[in-house]
Amino acid sequence: MAIIEGQLGFTNIRGREQDSFEKQLEEQTKSSIHFNSDETYEQLIRKHSHVVMATGDGAYAKKTRNFREDLTVSIKGVTVEGTFDRYTVLTWIDYDLAPFGYCYLIPFSEKEANISIAIPDLPENEAVNINNLWSVFYEKVRSQLKQELPITDQFQITGYPIGICKSGRIGNTFHVGNCFGTTMPFMGYGQYASILSGIYAAYDLCGLGKYEELMKPLRQSYQDSIVLRRSMEQLSNKGLDLIIHSLQGYWGEKLFHTKRISPLKVASYLLRPYIKMKKEGTR
Repeated sequence: MAIIEGQLGFTNIRGREQDSFEKQLEEQTKSSIHFNSDETYEQLIRKHSHVVMATGDGAYAKKTRNFREDLTVSIKGVTVEGTFDRYTVLTWIDYDLAPFGYCYLIPFSEKEANISIAIPDLPENEAVNINNLWSVFYEKVRSQLKQELPITDQFQITGYPIGICKSGRIGNTFHVGNCFGTTMPFMGYGQYASILSGIYAAYDLCGLGKYEELMKPLRQSYQDSIVLRRSMEQLSNKGLDLIIHSLQGYWGEKLFHTKRISPLKVASYLLRPYIKMKKEGTR
């Protein structure tokens, strides 16, 4: 176990909540929002000078053969009631609980939290039933927190594609958010990168920059993250224990509390030779 403390970032509520992130953005948006529109991309591109494609996943980009799918993931999560510290997020990286994946608890408030399990759809997981894994994980959380944690809501996603666009802009169409590929393969983060992609598309439309050029750092972050994802797939629980144990001291401080380097970039750089050796060894 490792405990990382400090100013590490923010969490926010998503979805059908009064103070959710989407609701806050909607309140700041002056343009009209057309819900349940049945207009296709082909119709929109004929009617408008530019189109920003932001459908929330890579499905349409994949349909137009502009998307490199690196993996798909399955997720099962619930909302539970209990007593929580809303400034503390818990993560379990244990392949007995979630093979090659991870589990987490993120508080919504002092009284509600989301607990979820996510696993990649790898050949090694073909016979794995995420519902069975979920039951074991749920009992572990209840035992560890010494709470009943009654479930009030739940969701499940199967085969969600994670990948990246070959071209962020094709003609007058901008691929942003998960249409571009802002979900990081390592731990599924991507909200900040998704927001930036929309801002960069707006910069291009206003003549303040070139979208593809502005997106280069985000594209590199994705590549760093896929290296970490492939690293995870080659580790055992023993290897994970060694890495997590090392985060408790000096390296944890260095990686999570520096403003000059990206933890993702450093970890990816250190693991690249290992990934290369493993690939060569399996040929």
